[in-house]
Amino acid sequence: MQHSLKSSVIEGASYDPKTKVMTVKFRTGKSYSYAAVPQDIFDGLLKAESAGKYHTAHLKGKFKQPDAAK
Repeated sequence: MQHSLKSSVIEGASYDPKTKVMTVKFRTGKSYSYAAVPQDIFDGLLKAESAGKYHTAHLKGKFKQPDAAK
């Protein structure tokens, strides 16, 4: 289930707790998935004052794409 975000950069995000894969959809139309993401990182994005800044600080460059994680 995708959660909508009030952000000028990020449209929404979804998380699968079984696989720990998080997908972030940007307003540009691009989506990026991240593997082995802890639930608290996803929850933090949903609660962040600035989703774009949270993404940059906590996700970008810190988690691999699901196919690359294997």
